Amino acid sequence: MPELIPIEMIFDSFKNTLKQKGMTYADLSTLLKMSESGIKKIFIAKDCSYKRLNEISEVLGVSLVEVLNSSLTNEVKEVHFTLEQEKYFVKHPAIFNVFWKLVQERETVANIKKEFNLSEKQIYLYLKKLDDFGVIELHPNNKVKIPKMEKVRWMGNGPLMKWIKSEWSKKILHDVISKECLESGEHYSLRYYQ
Repeated sequence: MPELIPIEMIFDSFKNTLKQKGMTYADLSTLLKMSESGIKKIFIAKDCSYKRLNEISEVLGVSLVEVLNSSLTNEVKEVHFTLEQEKYFVKHPAIFNVFWKLVQERETVANIKKEFNLSEKQIYLYLKKLDDFGVIELHPNNKVKIPKMEKVRWMGNGPLMKWIKSEWSKKILHDVISKECLESGEHYSLRYYQ
């Protein structure tokens, strides 16, 4: 069976191209002779005709074939934090845990708030800090836009990576091993750790 290309990947590629070219939805709408709200609707719904996909790619100066091919590649994105971010996460592991749950485990804000027993104020402050770092986008009512990170290799030899390799991983294993019994329906799974 042929491999299907998720439409989200195509629109992610278009968004990246817009950013690289310093273009806005308004710029794109002018070039396509559409309203800005029409362009936004297409990008939010991630739904349009094949003809419209071709028009967008032409205006952006990218080949739709290349966009489709790049959406199928198995490239791994290397992620680096700044030294300031790493130091902050090491000093404030609770905020790193929220980041991890949001971005890597794709948990909802409500579930994270419940799991870590956080107040409305605490979760807001954590999300605000992550937004200030530019690793998520915080919108009103604690709505969060997180980056798409399917295939990621966390890079760096800074304090955060050292902390993750030693203290954080030990704590996770300790918490799992020290729990006397699992609650009904509860399970643990460990992904590879290197």
